[in-house]
Amino acid sequence: LPAWSALPGVKRAQRMHAAAQKMHEQVDEISRVLAMEQGKPLFQAKLEASRVAENLEYYAGLADKLRGDYIPLDDPAKFGITLRRPIGVVVAITPWNFPLTLMANKLCPALAAGCTFVLKPASTTPLASQMAIEAIQSAGFPAGVINIVHGSGAEIGDALVTHKKVNKVAFTGQTETGKRIMKLAADNVTRVTLELGGSDAMIVCDDTDIRRATAAAAIGRFFNAGQACLAVKRIFLFEKIAEEFMTKFSDRAAKEWKLGPQFAADSKMGPLHTEQQRAEVEAQVADAARFERLDDRLRVDQRPAAGVDQHYARLHSGQRLGVDQMMGPRRQRAVQGDDVRFGEEAVQRRQLRAERGALRVGVGIVGQHPAPK
Repeated sequence: LPAWSALPGVKRAQRMHAAAQKMHEQVDEISRVLAMEQGKPLFQAKLEASRVAENLEYYAGLADKLRGDYIPLDDPAKFGITLRRPIGVVVAITPWNFPLTLMANKLCPALAAGCTFVLKPASTTPLASQMAIEAIQSAGFPAGVINIVHGSGAEIGDALVTHKKVNKVAFTGQTETGKRIMKLAADNVTRVTLELGGSDAMIVCDDTDIRRATAAAAIGRFFNAGQACLAVKRIFLFEKIAEEFMTKFSDRAAKEWKLGPQFAADSKMGPLHTEQQRAEVEAQVADAARFERLDDRLRVDQRPAAGVDQHYARLHSGQRLGVDQMMGPRRQRAVQGDDVRFGEEAVQRRQLRAERGALRVGVGIVGQHPAPK
């Protein structure tokens, strides 16, 4: 769309700042819809809706700073230059767990660069995304710059990924779906960025502050009911601290992460997103129960609650909790790490130890996170 791509970066930034203001004005309304359709507590939904505005403001600051470079060559009479130009049409396919955050992560840099944007949100969380897009569009973007299409991934998603006028696809979701998108995009040699699932490990060393480490683990495990690609899925513990850590971690989970309705003021964790999602978590837990179960505390209507009810002491070869991405709030301690297929994030306590470990774990992201005091 030349009317948008040729617009000076400072002008694009002005539109984006105006869009951020529109989002700020509608945070309360959008966050209520997000809480209803996704299941997260209202305070978490407000954080997510607010960050759309923050993302717009951040990338607006980059819109007029996308510069090329001057390249001296061997022949002093010649030189090279690089120019940065908008890629073109960007398609974003987003999941249900953080629909607004992941939409904003793709939309905002595309707008700053002068690209046009097509969003295909998850079928189970369409409404908050629609409202956010409408709020952003109301800031005065030219028609056709920001678009949203609803429907199934198999129908709408495939059509977008294989469209010859699409120049880039950004996808967040399951690894198998990401592989399919890569194959489909290959026919047109379409650029692809994939953020896929993992079975993330938190590594707790024996010199840690147990109180702070359990606080960090609880946030990493139970925020958004554990439905996050970067949630702590497994905890690797030194034997010296294992029992103390798991006892304190279990107590903290039961006391501080109250399960309840999204709109209850004291709820820290809402329901799982769908019945299908709950069934998947229960299947993973049933598989783990074949090996070893330590704790079974919280039940609702004679059925394990979709909350902090069970933890498993050891992960064994072939156990689903050790190899699958777990999008739910169960907790597990891993003492052995064989047959582990995925890893997005690993966490260690002390800087030097963390740096040495980071070079050896062989995963995509290694983060050393200071726990809250």
